[in-house]
Amino acid sequence: MRIILLFWFLLSFVGFQAQSQSFTIKSTDASAFPVIRSTVQVPAGTSPKSSEFKVVEEGKELNFDFSQAPDSASDTGKNKAIFLLMEASGFTYGTALNNFKQATIEALSGLRTGDKVNVAYFGKANKSNKALNMLSAEFTSDITTLKNEITSKVTTSRDTTYAADVYKAIYEALDYMAEKQNLPQNKQLIVLSAAINNSRSPIKADDCIEKSQRLKIPVYTITYKTGNRYAPDNFVRLSDRTNGETTLAKTLSEIRTASRDFISLPPTKPASSGDYVLAFTTSNPKNGRMFQYEVRYKGQRQAATYKAPEAEKGFLSGYGVYVVPIILVLAGGMGWLVYQARQKKVADESSKIPEQEARFREAEIKERQAQPEVKPVSKPINQAPPKDLKRTMVAGGIATPAIQVTAGTFAQNFALDRPLLSIGRAAGNDIVIPEATVSGKHATITQEGGQFYITDLGSTNGTFIHTTRIQGKHLLKPGDTIRMGTAQAKFVV
Repeated sequence: MRIILLFWFLLSFVGFQAQSQSFTIKSTDASAFPVIRSTVQVPAGTSPKSSEFKVVEEGKELNFDFSQAPDSASDTGKNKAIFLLMEASGFTYGTALNNFKQATIEALSGLRTGDKVNVAYFGKANKSNKALNMLSAEFTSDITTLKNEITSKVTTSRDTTYAADVYKAIYEALDYMAEKQNLPQNKQLIVLSAAINNSRSPIKADDCIEKSQRLKIPVYTITYKTGNRYAPDNFVRLSDRTNGETTLAKTLSEIRTASRDFISLPPTKPASSGDYVLAFTTSNPKNGRMFQYEVRYKGQRQAATYKAPEAEKGFLSGYGVYVVPIILVLAGGMGWLVYQARQKKVADESSKIPEQEARFREAEIKERQAQPEVKPVSKPINQAPPKDLKRTMVAGGIATPAIQVTAGTFAQNFALDRPLLSIGRAAGNDIVIPEATVSGKHATITQEGGQFYITDLGSTNGTFIHTTRIQGKHLLKPGDTIRMGTAQAKFVV
């Protein structure tokens, strides 16, 4: 009984293993997020139905569109994509390269309608470590333009180092063909070369063989005969292992025949790959995270993952971490410069005060010296009484006391016709002096009992009568010189 149970278990296990090999998730494409395209493969010749599949994500069964993969359904195998690669190095300088160019130009005329072709040449890798020099950015059917490009652009110089990145160029060509979309499934890489890999690149013939086999792109080689009798060996192995063909050629006729024969090979009709696409819409957000889903087919389950794209960010949200600090630094710098400019202006004005004081004192001394000496005389009996300032202003005198203000280009007379007048730089004062060294509220002039007094209000640069800085209230006398910062005023009656 135990033997029967064991036998049954083994049969079940083998059957399960066989069943588990019949369904595979080949790839997941999230480029059209939130639509996810899952490509699954079933055994060739199988005709699965949509109802046999389920797509589950986060425990929920999702609706999906079911279709056969384009590569297995739409490619009829009538056309080919051909990539011609010519060596232009010190080994092929001169006759060999000219024969390559002429043979390629003639062979292009043998393309079928609908075939796509591109041409490149190589020698030594450039400064960007690229070996290929492409004549067209894309595969094309414009044969006339390609022929002109071959004639005008494919050149080389005499290179005594004989550098040639042969296998690097072949490897790049295979990569280039694999990356291009909407090409016929039948692809050919045809290489015209001396087959001597004089290169610093680590890429070898075996690397090219592995990539060619994986991409299912056969490599056809035309080896130009040189003195190195071992040169063709790797090319023979490369073409043999990749389902291509190889030949040795020396003359133009031999190169032309080989090129024409390789291009004119009939395409093979691709067999159905058994690939199908399940396209479903996910409810997961754009956050750059990895998500898992599950495909179920005839009792089997397979899980796969995809990465959601990052959410689109506005300028400030995407770059704010850099922009905001830069703006703050610039604003701070501008504020600091403005502050420094203001401080420098105040300092410059303040530095002028001692010099101005000296000039004021000098002017006052000269003025006194210029006045004639007045000798005392006896007072006439009927002499008029001294002028009463109060009578002059209030009791109908002929003049009103005033101060004459000058500050740089500013000059103005202000009548002292009120009991209290404020003086300062601010616009709300009765006497406004537009000068940076004058404080906003600098001083006041008051009339008391027919006399006029000036009072400093704690100004920054002080109030001076002649050369003496006053503190508090000070009686004004006719002809007194008043200085506030760099502004100068004279009290006249």
